[in-house]
This record gives sequence, C-alpha cells and structure tokens, in this order.
Amino acid sequence: MASDTIESKKRLDTSIGEDGTMSMYTARTATMISNKRFQDTTHLIPSPGYNGIPPEKYDPLLMRLPIILGAPFMLFILGLGLEIVAGISKQNNGFRVPVSSVLGLFGEISSQFLASFIPTLLIIPNAVLWRELDWMVRMYQPFLVLAEGNAKAEQSVLLNYVELGPILTVPRALKYKHRLAFISAITASITYLFQPFSGCINLVVPTLQLMSFLASSVFQIRTIENEGPWEATSLETVALAPDIDTLQAFVAGAGYADAAVIHNMTDPKFITGGWAMGRFDFPLNSIEGRMKVETVSVRSNANCSNPVSQQLTPVGTSFNLSATSLAGCSHSVGFNPDVATLQYGVEATNCPIFPGGTVEEQVDFRPVMFWYFHRTESTNEPEARTVFCSPFLTGHKVNIMSEVKTGNILNLEPMTNAIYENEVINGSQQGRAYNGVVFTNSSNPFIQARADAVRSILPAAIFRNMTVQPGGLDGAFERPNGVLDATRRIYTLHLSMIAKGIYYQPAQSPLPGTLIQLENRLVVDPFPAHFLASILILTGLAGMIVHVLHRNQRKKLRLSAEPGSIGATMSLTARSGFGTLLTPYDGELTMEKRLEGLRFGLDKRTGAIIAESDDEGSVGGMGDLNGNTLTTPGVGKGDETRMSLLSQTASPMSSTFAAYQSAVVSGHVEPWTPDPEKEVK
Repeated sequence: MASDTIESKKRLDTSIGEDGTMSMYTARTATMISNKRFQDTTHLIPSPGYNGIPPEKYDPLLMRLPIILGAPFMLFILGLGLEIVAGISKQNNGFRVPVSSVLGLFGEISSQFLASFIPTLLIIPNAVLWRELDWMVRMYQPFLVLAEGNAKAEQSVLLNYVELGPILTVPRALKYKHRLAFISAITASITYLFQPFSGCINLVVPTLQLMSFLASSVFQIRTIENEGPWEATSLETVALAPDIDTLQAFVAGAGYADAAVIHNMTDPKFITGGWAMGRFDFPLNSIEGRMKVETVSVRSNANCSNPVSQQLTPVGTSFNLSATSLAGCSHSVGFNPDVATLQYGVEATNCPIFPGGTVEEQVDFRPVMFWYFHRTESTNEPEARTVFCSPFLTGHKVNIMSEVKTGNILNLEPMTNAIYENEVINGSQQGRAYNGVVFTNSSNPFIQARADAVRSILPAAIFRNMTVQPGGLDGAFERPNGVLDATRRIYTLHLSMIAKGIYYQPAQSPLPGTLIQLENRLVVDPFPAHFLASILILTGLAGMIVHVLHRNQRKKLRLSAEPGSIGATMSLTARSGFGTLLTPYDGELTMEKRLEGLRFGLDKRTGAIIAESDDEGSVGGMGDLNGNTLTTPGVGKGDETRMSLLSQTASPMSSTFAAYQSAVVSGHVEPWTPDPEKEVK
C-alpha cells in the first residue's frame, strides 16, 4: 500500500499555486509526453500578473518615439544644412572670420581651432546617439526572431550582433535576411568610408573619430582673395597746375628718371607706362590686397622715331650732326668732340607736332631731337645717333588695379577716349604736351637753372641706360632700334612724371571701387562636404524608416528586464530545459552542434524562451515543420479535440498547452479542476 502511494505521488503531484489555481505537472509527465532530449518546465511558471500586479514591460528611454525619430531627423537636417552652407560658401567664396584670435578662458583661441571644433561639436552628439540606436537594433534582433518562432539556434539564441559590431553584422544580417538590422548596420558602417579622407587613421579607429575628422576637414580657414565693394574717394582732377612756370615738376620728373636708371626703380604710385592717374584713397588699415577702380588717366605719348637720314660731318675741329625725321623735318647740331669722349643733348626743332600742322611759337611745346655721340671701343671711330620725338596727350577712362600697400599700378585697361571737359585735353591746352626738356629762357636765375638741369639730366639718363645694356654703347648703337628704345622708355617715364605733377589738381569726388584683399575665409570644402552631407541625409532617411518598422516589431516582445545581464538571461531560459544540453565549457561551435535540430521561440503566455525538436512540431504553431497536424502519443481522439479547441485561445506550444497535455496524459484530468481523491476525503 505504501509503495502504491509513493508511486502515485511520483506519477501525479497536485499542488496549489500562488495564484490560487491547482497545478498538476510532473517531470515524468513532461518527459513522457514531449519525448524531448531535455525537460521543459515553463508550464510551471505562474501566469504574468498572478499576484495582481501586472509586470512592467521593458521600454528603454533610448527606444522611445521622440528619440528614435528625433535622432535620424537631426542627422537629416544636418546633412541638408551642410548642403545649403556649401552652396552659400561656393557663391560667396566662403565666410568672413575675425582677423584676430578669440579671447577664451585659457587664452587666445585661433579661428582654425574653432572651424574644426564647432562642426565636430554639432555632429558628434547626434552621431553618438545614432550609434547607440544602432546598438539597440542589433541587441533586439535575436528576440525579434524568437518572437516570430520556429527559429534555428544560430539565428536566435546563439546570435550576437552586438559583439560582431556594425561592419561584421552586415554580411550576417544579409545571410539571415534580418533586413532592419542589415540597414541599420549599413548606415553605421558607411561612416567608415571617411577613412580615405583621414590618411593616417586606421580603419579600425572608431567611427566617431573618423566622423570628427571629416567634419573638421569640411570647414577650413584659408587665406584667399575676396572681392567686396569699396567707396573710394578721388583726390585729384584733371586741370593745369598754377605753378608750371617754376619748372619744379620738370626737375622732379628728370630726377626720378635718372634715379630709376641708376637704382633700377619701377614706376611710382599712380603712374604706369606713360599713363598718369589722379590720386585716390586706400583703405585705412594696411592690408594685403588690391584696389580696382574706374578713373580718368592722361596718357603721355612720346611719339619717338628714328630719322630717315643722318649724317656726321667734320667741320674743322668740330662735328656737325644733321638728321631728317619721318615727317620731313630736318635739324642739325654742332659740337666739339674733344670736349668729351661721350656727348649727348636735346634740341627743340622747328617742326610741327603733326605733319601738315603749324610750328609752335613756344619752344616748350615743339618736337625735340635727342642726339648721342661716342667713339667705338675697338676702332675709336666716331659714331652718332639721333631720335626725333613729338609728344602729345590723350585722355582716357581706364580700369586700373593698384596694390593697396604701395599704391603701385598693377594693371591698366583703357576703356574710352572720352573724358569730362577739362583745359588739358579739350580746353586751352588742346592736348598739347610740354616736351619737358626745352624751355623758354627765363630771367629768373633759379628757374633758368632748373631748365638747364632738366635739359642735361634727361639725355644723360638715357645715355647711361644704354651703357648698362648688353653690349654696352657699341651694342646699343649697332642695333637698329637700340638707341630709339632706350630714348622712348626713359623719355616716356619723364613725361608721365611731368603729367602727374602739372595736369592734376586737388579735388575730391566719390569713386566707386572694388577692394580685392587677402583675408581669412571660412571655406566649405566641396567634396568632403557633399560626401558627408549625402551620408547624413541617407542615414537620416533610412534611420527614420528603420525605427518606425522596428518599433512595430518590438510590440510583439514581452521583456521585463534589459537583455544582456546574466539574471535577465536566466529568467528567460531557466525553465526551458534546453540549457541541460550545454556545459559551461562549450564553445560557440559546440553549442551550435548541441542545439542542432531544435527550433526556438518565445512562450506566448510568459515570454520565456522555449525550444522544440524539428520532429516535434514548429514552435509557435500547431503543426509540424511541414504543416501537418501533430498527434500526441497516449492521447485519445477526444483529447485531441479538446487540445484543438484549446489552441484557439492559447498558443499550442505555450506553457498553457503543455500544462493541459501533461494533465490529460497522466490521468485525463482537466487542469484547473479539483483532485477527485481530495474531494472524496
């Protein structure tokens, strides 16, 4: 009798659960009915809320709607904003930045540092948040697969996308057709394409560092030319100077021409190649840049030419040098060769300025003839050359480019020959030019001394210029235009210096101009900017779609604790039984081998992880893997009917169904009904 009682207790154990319901399950029953390689006792888990307190669903703050939509939306906005800023930068040639450093808490902060730090500060927080969201998507993926049921071990309980990282997740997710994890990992992995821009940064450097490098390389401080309007002021206008007769401007012109030859000097401010412009103001601060303005210029045309004929004739101890110009004007000069080996001078001719014209009464406006004499070095033979010049003036509107620091004219472009009415070009002067070397005799000894000095200094400067040319004087005299070129160049400089001194007078007027200066500009580098913007926009769009779909999938899960901890793992698998197939020292391949042939899913009543063999049916469905209806050994047709009816309200392979199956096989006793033996007592 005692043995029967013990056997009965082994066969059937009835107890009252904490929820007040009667439970009748045994390990033997479960083993007999399911015929598994392990013992599943998930049916012994009390139903959720059995104590009147419904369990809270695990819903991390990071995966709530404002964040999962806000984070990718911010990436999208950043990419769109970067494209807009790149377009503005291209149109405006960058953005102006302060010339000096910004004073900060730790001293001066350079503009380059701010250009690298601020973009990084904008992108990195959003990038960090996106990486966390991708991490959550990969963490949830095995549980989403289990929620679908009928999952293989390598696709569910053995799957660890978090450990794989985003790059290695891509091929694994593609293989298992885990689409959301695949897209999320792609968006996280694509940021590694920043590596080609980093050069020395290795591919294994974290994505955020690479993103930081690219963000900092998009914005660059460059010293570039930038054009901007500048309201300049013209300080002079075309007009005759009242002190022309003092000849101070002429002495200054001849002296500068002589100094230019000796010291190899360039044209002074507001003068270039025979063009003389009125002064205008420059920016007050001394900057590296250029000023472009449209102004009026007076051009001095030297109009020099070689004679058509020339003859050096000895006359006693002297020489007579005669020459005829292209206009048919003849002039001669006599000199004593014994006075000096090198001789030169300039004479006013009795010729009109233009062919067919009249001869000027004042020698100040007449054409001139420069003459030069020397003896050859090899044979000591006398040689002479003459050049005729008939200077005249023209007025032009010109576009000039001048250097801000020095005021030197860098470029000049003539526009029109028409300028405003003035007494120099179209007034009393009528475009006549002072020859600048021959003057009417003056009773003032100081003025006469200046006249004599100019007449001596300028030919001497031209003669000296020929001596420093290749081949010296012999070479200059032998070349057809050697003497002509030297005369024209130095004489034109002298005439333009005179024009600046006697044809311009102080007068202020607005002069619109353009300031082209070298300044620090914040430039958006187009290629990395478009590349980064494309990634941000695509990541943002893909991220919003992924997380909306992922949110819908997570609604199927019933997780009460954050996955990943040992306790959370044990709570999901402690009663499932398949853990007995594993040992603590199993590797991944060994575990995969031991769990081969099992299909995994989540219990729909408790949320626990459950497993079934391939030959026992599909987890989460009533049929086997081929869709055939399963029958339970030892269960009659009527019990199968009750099982079929029960399957309409409870998942067939849930712990509820396991509890029912255990009860009917052991004694055909309905679960949640009183024990007949206890009722008799």
